[in-house]
Formats: sequence, C-alpha cells, structure tokens
Amino acid sequence: MRNKIMTVSLAILLICGLVAGITHFIGSAEPAQAAAREEQSKNAISANGSHAVKVAPDIAYISIGVETFSKDPKEAQKENSEKMDKVYKKLQSLGIEEKDIKTSNYNIHPRYEWNEIEATPQKGVVERKSNRILIGYEVNNMVTITIRDLDKVGAVLDATVEAGVNEANSVSFGLSKEKSEKQYLEALKKAVTNAKMKAEAMASVYGITLGKPSNIIESGAYAPEAIKFRFTAEMNAGKMQDNATPISPGEMEIRANVNVVYEY
Repeated sequence: MRNKIMTVSLAILLICGLVAGITHFIGSAEPAQAAAREEQSKNAISANGSHAVKVAPDIAYISIGVETFSKDPKEAQKENSEKMDKVYKKLQSLGIEEKDIKTSNYNIHPRYEWNEIEATPQKGVVERKSNRILIGYEVNNMVTITIRDLDKVGAVLDATVEAGVNEANSVSFGLSKEKSEKQYLEALKKAVTNAKMKAEAMASVYGITLGKPSNIIESGAYAPEAIKFRFTAEMNAGKMQDNATPISPGEMEIRANVNVVYEY
C-alpha cells in the first residue's frame, strides 16, 4: 500500500511540474508574441533610390609585346631581349617607373609548316600525305604598362612601336581606387536623397509626415568596366607623326542603389 501511495504522489508531482513549466513558457512567450504583433502592425513607407555619376578615367593600362622568330631558339630569345630592352628604355625616358611595367606573358614555342606530298605508287592511284616540318621558334614577350598621367598614353604607344613592339596593342582606361571610392560615396549620398524624395511624394498623398528613416539598406552598386581599345602595332605605326597618337578615354559611370524605410 505504501508503495502505491508513493507512486501516486510522484505522478502528481510530475504533473504539477509539467503544468508549471508550460505556464512559464506561455507566460514568457506572450511578450515576444505581443512585440511581433506590434511590429507587424506598424505602418511603413519603403522607397528605392538610385543615383549615377559620370567620371573621367584617371588611369590607363597598355598591353604591348615583342615577337621574334629564328631557326635557333637562342637567337630568337636574344633578339627578343634586345628589342624589349629598347622598349624599356623608351618607357623610362617618358617617365614610366619600373614598378609600373609588368610582364604579363612570356613563352617560347615551335613553329611548324605543313607540306603536301603527292605520290603515285601505281598507275591511276594518287596518294596525298601531309608532313609537319619544324621551321623555327617563336618568342613572345608581353608587358602591361600602368600609366598614371593620361596625357602620356599616345606618346607611349608611338614610342614603343618605334622601339620594336610588333604585337597587338590594347589600351584600357579605368579608375584608381581612391577616385572610385570617393565618387561612389557621392553617388550613395544622392541615392539616399532620391529615396527620401520618393517617400515624401508618396506620403504627401495621404498627409503623412515622415521623420527619420527606421532602416536604410545599401542595395547594390554598379562598378564600371574598363574602357578598352584594341589595335595592331602596324596600325599604330602608320599613325606615327610628330604628334602623339590621339586617344580619348571618354567617361565612366558609377551607380549607387539604396532602400529606405520610414515608419509612421
């Protein structure tokens, strides 16, 4: 009998504890639920804003190269080295620092030709065969030049072709990190102003007065791609005169986007 009484007592205690726990959970959950309901009941106006600024590039990258050929790979390398040395000296004479000249590609590879051979092993039968013949070696040395004074771009192109550059040239215009960040922050400020104007226009329809925004989110940015020009060394050589080849970098666009929320 005593064991039965103890068992019943223990069951009652467990049930009481469970009820107390559930009551405590419900009690603690109610403030959070109430806060969520209050949050959902708030009225808000959300507006997207954007702004773009036009920016002139302030940096240029020029890709040039020297290609040489010889039956002897060592001779091809030697000739390439001599021509590239002249290019480096030309660049230095124009005020281009060594840190702004970077080798982007250097390779040596064989050059082959295909010869078609016809044979008549028997009357009325013609056999054609192709033989690959090694005729020499090509050495290709490409460098990328960073130019921080855009007035020198045309002069660098002309001077390097004169010094021996015979590979395709390409010019890319871009923005330095400092200028890009500065212009983006300016666009960001005006994007927020643009969102504010939109929100105020919507609020005015219902006579709503807006205060400070409850939430501002930077919702994306557009970074401009480099402006690229490509032409061959032969094309540039044909333009070499007393004046440097004219190159116009144009303009680039930096865009900022935001989302602004006002509660009322």
